Parts: sequence; structure tokens; C-alpha cells
Amino acid sequence: MSVTHIPGTRQQLQHNPALSLALKRGVTRTDIASKRLMISGCYEQGKDGSIYKRQVLSLLPSGVAIKQGDVFKTTIEEAVADRWQSLYFGRYVQLHHAIDADFFPYKYAASNVAYRCSKNAGENELFVQAYFEVETRLYDDAKAEEARNDQITDDDLKQRRIVIGDCATGIESWVVWKVRLPLDLDASVGDYIEAIAGAYEAPRSTGSLSLAIRKVARPSDTDFIASTGRGDFMSTQGNPTPYKVSCRAQAYPYPSH
Repeated sequence: MSVTHIPGTRQQLQHNPALSLALKRGVTRTDIASKRLMISGCYEQGKDGSIYKRQVLSLLPSGVAIKQGDVFKTTIEEAVADRWQSLYFGRYVQLHHAIDADFFPYKYAASNVAYRCSKNAGENELFVQAYFEVETRLYDDAKAEEARNDQITDDDLKQRRIVIGDCATGIESWVVWKVRLPLDLDASVGDYIEAIAGAYEAPRSTGSLSLAIRKVARPSDTDFIASTGRGDFMSTQGNPTPYKVSCRAQAYPYPSH
């Protein structure tokens, strides 16, 4: 497999960091089955036209029902962030009456308008628009991922002992793995490794992490499979079709010099 990423934080291990926050805060499968966890959010519009999204997983009190498009006040208790958005966990406070001026045109929003984040909600609170309810399958996926990630310690991350790797099982079909490196093995993004396969990163996949055996030389060109588009080197949107190394590629010893 090829090494694609080396996570340095627990957030970087998570497929859905916002839902992982919700689990950490005690949200249960029953809460989600009862339609109490709502994905909601708002947008900030920069003077230069840039758009930044704030997304909140808000837990509703028992007996409270809101519908898609409603605007409400929520607490924001904890957050993770990346370049394009902040992800929060929060708790519903009350419905809020929004006016037309609270929205602005945005072609990527489902309704072609986006709700603008307000500065007037209060400390550690936010006015947000309801998008849709979280489904129980996402909870099941997150719990399985949590079980896989629980095998990884903070020291593992600090010492770069965990890498993310992938390999192709067929055209446009590949799997992703979290792989533990032995103490005497270092790897960088772009390296190729041979590993004993464990649980792969798929919904509800459970089991031990994969274990790297050794670093290997780059496989031959015939061991690469098209991961998108057709397998005849046709271009996709102006770029060469990406290829991934086959999971069954022949492993050649890594050069000693």
C-alpha cells in the first residue's frame, strides 16, 4: 500500500469529527433514533467574497421538534476546525425568528440562499438554520471508527507511529487502512509499505489495526490501477487519471542506498 497521510492529532483520525464530538459529549443511539440530533449551521461572508461555514450538531431536548429550514439558537460547547469550516457540538436553546435580511444568495446552498451567522446570539451561542437530522447509520459508523481509534494512543501520534495507507482492489475500487509502524520503521507520505492487513476504514469495520512489516520499493507500473475514470490513461477534467497501487502488488525490497 502507499502512505497517503500521517495523522498528528486525534481529529485527523476521524472521518466525521463533529459526530465524534457528539459521542464524546454523551449523545446516544436512542437520541439519534428519536430525531434529537440536528445538523445545522450558518455562513460568514467575507468582504472579499470568501465564504466560511459554521456547522453545528445540535442536540434537541426531548419533546422538541423542529423542521428543515427553521432558525434556532444553540449553544456551542466544543469545536474543531479546518480551512473552510468550524464544526461544533451544541444544545438547542430556542427557536428564532429570522428575516429576509438574515440571508444572502449562495449558489452552493440547497435553497440557493445561506443563513448569515449573527453576532447577537450571546456568549458561546449561535443562531443557526436546521439542515437535516442525523441518521442512526452515521452513529453506528462513528462508534465502529471510535473502536478502531481507541487502539491508538496520543504517544503513537506524537511519535508518528500511525500512518494512513491505501491500495486498489480493482478499477475505481480501493480501501484505506490505519497502519501501525514498528519502532524500528519510519515512513513518509509517498512511501510504499508491506503490511499485515487489519480492519480497514469502512463503515462498521472492527478489528485490529494493520501492522507494517517493512518499507518496499515503488511497485512496477503494471501494479497500478485506475482509481477514477477509465483505465486507459484518459484525462479527467484536464488532469491525468489518478492511479493507486494494487493491494496485490509484488513487494520488492527497499533500496539500501
